[in-house]
Amino acid sequence: MGHDQRFKELLRLFLQPFLEFFFPDIERQLDLSKPEFMDKELFEDPPDGAARIADLVARVRTRDGEPELLLIHIEVQADRRKEIPERMFDYYTLLRRTYRVPVVPLVIYLRGGDESLTHEAYQDRVLGIATLTFRYHCLALAHLDAEQHVDNEEALLAGLAALMDRSRVAKPLQLRLSMLNRIGKSAYDRHRKFLLTNLVEVYFELGDNEAERFREALAQPEFKEAKEMATSHVDKILEEGRQEGRSEGLLQGKRETLLNQLSKRFGTLPDEVVKRVGEVTSVEILDALLERVLEASTLEEMDFPG
Repeated sequence: MGHDQRFKELLRLFLQPFLEFFFPDIERQLDLSKPEFMDKELFEDPPDGAARIADLVARVRTRDGEPELLLIHIEVQADRRKEIPERMFDYYTLLRRTYRVPVVPLVIYLRGGDESLTHEAYQDRVLGIATLTFRYHCLALAHLDAEQHVDNEEALLAGLAALMDRSRVAKPLQLRLSMLNRIGKSAYDRHRKFLLTNLVEVYFELGDNEAERFREALAQPEFKEAKEMATSHVDKILEEGRQEGRSEGLLQGKRETLLNQLSKRFGTLPDEVVKRVGEVTSVEILDALLERVLEASTLEEMDFPG
């Protein structure tokens, strides 16, 4: 699971506590009880423009006065790069043009960034004159102190602390155990706890010696919840691996069946055809190709994807 997928799911499930802690002025004005997440590609010049997919876009209503629809747009970036301001402006204009409602834009930097909480801007200048200035909210997790966030009642912060500054931490193993303990004691369901534990496991890495000491510490009674989190995380990762293996086995079986049927019908297959069949990752597409091979009179009529 990459950064984008990990944080897209995390933000979907923790949008309200995330905004409440990091952007309270925004959160208190919004009704986040039933956000509508927009899983759509945004096209630069429909219908033929280059497609862009935002990390997370949620449609919500305001709380005060007459409820007003608006969009929250969040991009997650591994680090700060010079093209991000212009990209955020492009997303903003695409969302405004597509949905015709106000947009609240935010960026989360997993590494880097100038300050923990700030604004950044994209500016257009023509002949030395600023013709447009676009500002958006920023959160740079690496500029926050990890220890200060672990003891908060909100377990989301214990998970995100794995991405925060630990340079002044005197006892990193104790901090890691405290993160998992805090997650384990929370009232969240198993899936949410897994997502938070996954942040700790992925972003708070241990050396071989530290890992051994960590495992020994998990046996202590005061770290019961941490042990449960670490154990359940391993179990789920193994189960996902087994499921992925079964899925890949099904795909490979259908690929081999398709290649066998194609060989029987058209003889020796060109390397390009074998390659394209091997790149198909959809069971539905493979099933369609298996049906098509019964009727096709040439390989060209198969219309392989790719």
